[in-house]
Amino acid sequence: MLKRLAAQLRNHARRPGDLHARYGGEEFALVLPATGADAAMNIGNGVRRAFAQCFADRPELATTVSVGVAVAPEDAASPAELLEHADAALYRAKAQGRDRCVRWERDAG
Repeated sequence: MLKRLAAQLRNHARRPGDLHARYGGEEFALVLPATGADAAMNIGNGVRRAFAQCFADRPELATTVSVGVAVAPEDAASPAELLEHADAALYRAKAQGRDRCVRWERDAG
């Protein structure tokens, strides 16, 4: 399953400078320089939908993808803060029921 997700990330990181990487156990990062919030949300939702299609022929294996989005410089002043905020958005997406893409918001518990 993780290989299928990695392939979908690779398919969505198309431009020179885009980066996809495994970040932790089941977590991946997609770094998209010079990408605005709307485009980042569209790409995150595209990854989510594409991954769901990977299992259309095997519904018993189906799983979901939750995505957290943070955009620099609007959401963070440093790379470390950007990662922290994207991670917070990811966990908010999971808390809201999973299988969704959520952008980091200041003051959003």
